[in-house]
Amino acid sequence: MIELYILFALTTSITCCILFFLPLIGEAKSEGIENEFTKYPIMSAIIYLVIGCIMAPFLILPILFESKAEQFRRGLRTSIFAKD
Repeated sequence: MIELYILFALTTSITCCILFFLPLIGEAKSEGIENEFTKYPIMSAIIYLVIGCIMAPFLILPILFESKAEQFRRGLRTSIFAKD
């Protein structure tokens, strides 16, 4: 049973990273935002994936519901576009 949860957590985390996190990192880089996210994008993505595995039951909501996806994008945008 734990194997199924691990599979769920990994796929949810990877999907959210690809759909939400990485595009915003690229957008922030293209707009010239300089912070820890844009300086170390690989490390940021790894940390996002690890935390995403822990928070997988909550991360499924933005994948399934567009209204939650917009809220999630706004929250991520606020964090990623913040300057140091």
